[in-house]
Amino acid sequence: MQLFIYVDESEIEPEVRAQRLAPVAAALAAWSEEQGADYVPVDEPHEPRLGLHMHVKRKGELKAPLAFLYGLAREHKLEWALGVIDEQSGEREEVCYFGLEEGRPDAFEVGNYVGL
Repeated sequence: MQLFIYVDESEIEPEVRAQRLAPVAAALAAWSEEQGADYVPVDEPHEPRLGLHMHVKRKGELKAPLAFLYGLAREHKLEWALGVIDEQSGEREEVCYFGLEEGRPDAFEVGNYVGL
């Protein structure tokens, strides 16, 4: 299953996006490189989309990325939107949020939300 997790940028002013999110983008790139091909960093400022695309088969595979991203959320005062990417059409559907205000994500619950 293809999932995305993007920074919820609705509260971030476009003028400060690059400065505020540059450390997050760098951390995502470094973490993705360590984890392997199933995790692809995304940084599309024109959309705006900053986060990860990932391929998962089991709920347990969500633990590491959710823990890492929650740590970034606390450090940089962010919220994340998680959703499913339709593998045929490429359409994205947001399923849930987590982060500084929404709290720590539970991999089992998130897995249920996305249909794993």
